[in-house]
Amino acid sequence: MMALAFVTETPTLEQRLDAWGRVLRWRARQKQAGSKEGAYRSPQHWEPPTLDKPPPSPDEARDADEIEQAVCGLSMRYHALLRAWYVHQARAESMIRIARKIGFVRPTMNEVEAAMAMGKALLVKQLELPAAVRKQRAKAWVEKNIVRAIDFGFACD
Repeated sequence: MMALAFVTETPTLEQRLDAWGRVLRWRARQKQAGSKEGAYRSPQHWEPPTLDKPPPSPDEARDADEIEQAVCGLSMRYHALLRAWYVHQARAESMIRIARKIGFVRPTMNEVEAAMAMGKALLVKQLELPAAVRKQRAKAWVEKNIVRAIDFGFACD
């Protein structure tokens, strides 16, 4: 008797990021309050409502949580760009505006794409670390910045 080998397809980083965006958008829609105004559809609105999408699978949700933790461990520059592109589905003009807000000087779409490629490379490195190490680094970063804020007099009394 011959044993059958099942090949499981490992999703690429791009597929995982797309799934991360879908899961976070689905979760955000679940938190929206239903109201008469929210049910209004403008005649100029060309896309069908997306509120009836099925929930993500448990595996997709777990993977999205892992990606979210890793993205949160990146510097704000890469975090903001990846979240804007995959979660908020920002257009190119919006990405350039976001890049300007986070410190790029006269950004072009090529610079934004390069920064996103760098963010993805850093994300791969982040995902290689155990979750406990990522959490420990995040905790150390927060503690360092809170001390810095207190030193500059930004503490609330």
